Amino acid sequence: GPASTIRSLTWEGLFETGAAPLRRLMERKIALQSGERFDLEYIEDSEEEILYLLHEMHYAHASVDIEAQAFPEEEAVDIQIKVDLGAPCVFGPITLVGDYDAPESKVRDVITLREGDAYKGSELGTTQKELFGLGIFSVVNIVPQLDPGGDPVVPVRIEVSTTRPKELRLGGGLGWENGK
Repeated sequence: GPASTIRSLTWEGLFETGAAPLRRLMERKIALQSGERFDLEYIEDSEEEILYLLHEMHYAHASVDIEAQAFPEEEAVDIQIKVDLGAPCVFGPITLVGDYDAPESKVRDVITLREGDAYKGSELGTTQKELFGLGIFSVVNIVPQLDPGGDPVVPVRIEVSTTRPKELRLGGGLGWENGK
């Protein structure tokens, strides 16, 4: 059928004191815009973008739910975005797990995460990049240990595995995870 447009876009959960600037920032960054053509892919893209922004603003336990109600006869879609911020978080203890042939102090020197620092999702990626940069790990998995109860202190587990002596590594890539 014909393309539908986004007729309305409403937000729920971002009306607390001081949240209006945050909501306006998200409104500018997401693919879903009132009056624009609706595409189902925009929902997932927008959820990921909102979570990324919230993780950068220290909300490790944030959740986003986007619902779309379609009205095909009117060629319209109404969107409702529900956001639960949770409490602002800080990094907790950083645990390093795995076997490697380097002094632990040298490995820990490149870890950019610091216990007590405000949680920021991009720091997980920065630490992963720095650990890979040592050239001794073939696997670096950084897992924030998010407590279902919403504890604002987020311990981080870093799992590493060494490069085998005759391993050849080629390629490149780019990725983003929302931390869940």
